[in-house]
Amino acid sequence: MGALEDIFLASDRAQPDMYMRYIDDCFCVWSHGSDALTSYFEYVNTIHPTIKFTIERSDTVNHPGQIPFLDTLIRVHPDGRYNTQLYIKPVAASIILPFDSAQPFKMKKSVAKSQFLRALKVSSDPVSAKRSTDMIHALFRENGYPSRWLNGVARQAMSQHSGVARHDVLHHNRNTNKTPHRPPRKDRIYVTLPFINDTLTRRVDAALKSVNPNLTASWKNDNSIAKRLVHSALEPPPCRAGRRFCRTCDSGLSGRCTTKNVVYQITCVRCATSHSNEPPPTYVGETKRCIRYRFDEHFRDGVNRTQQTPFEEHMSQCHPNESEPQLSIAILRRCKDAADRKIAEALAIRDRQPKLNSQFDTWLLLGV
Repeated sequence: MGALEDIFLASDRAQPDMYMRYIDDCFCVWSHGSDALTSYFEYVNTIHPTIKFTIERSDTVNHPGQIPFLDTLIRVHPDGRYNTQLYIKPVAASIILPFDSAQPFKMKKSVAKSQFLRALKVSSDPVSAKRSTDMIHALFRENGYPSRWLNGVARQAMSQHSGVARHDVLHHNRNTNKTPHRPPRKDRIYVTLPFINDTLTRRVDAALKSVNPNLTASWKNDNSIAKRLVHSALEPPPCRAGRRFCRTCDSGLSGRCTTKNVVYQITCVRCATSHSNEPPPTYVGETKRCIRYRFDEHFRDGVNRTQQTPFEEHMSQCHPNESEPQLSIAILRRCKDAADRKIAEALAIRDRQPKLNSQFDTWLLLGV
């Protein structure tokens, strides 16, 4: 058992008649009187110094004869009977997918139907189910859904729920509490297309069915609100690291300076623009860090004339009068792990023969 179960049940005094838990929300049935419950609550808050409970009980003025737990309201009658219905917190915002949003009509119907099914599943009797579905109906009406259309979706949800209930009764002796699902059709073919509007969706669905009855379109919209609102800038910055000026982005990796686990090639731009017929000198390397960190290190080696580095030697021999190198960089391969990087680097050095590399800086290739 977990820490909460140890606290609730490892006591020699009166204990709950029933204990259930969902993450950090606990539900208990208590039949030992109001004073004993108060004493027990004070006791469990003294067992562990970092675990403190709050309590909602059905014998108080705030919840007379009823108690909310997650999305379910449990009503307890004086004779011991109880019933359940949907519970929505009073402070919850009445916001759900708007009816006039640019989403496929099937999605709106699925959202409404799933909410009606949720209301029916937590309701224990027809009267409670009516109250629960009325709450869902009011929620969707506030978001622009037509009442007549909602009534039709609610009827479909009720029909599906009653069918599942009959199935559970017929298969009560089976050791499963899962809602039965029809196995997916193996011959169904799915096509993913960008969503434009409902008119085009209906036309495409009809065209697909006329070609092959097993063709089913799934619609996606990449232009989501999250992509618009998560970032403060309307346009993505040229440097993903957030720099006003990024040397790596400016040297050939625009927007990719934070890429990790790569094999790269650096070329001397001064030598490449010269009129020499020989290919420009290059350097091939690998890094698991952001590539801009490694490129900045190579650049500083050339500026500071760091001894025994490829770019110090190149600047001293070919551009002794220049204060800083002019370099371009390209990613040759994105790798999975260190071994993949080392092998890819060795292959690139073998195939490209970079002049600025020392062949002893990489793995030896045997029989390749």
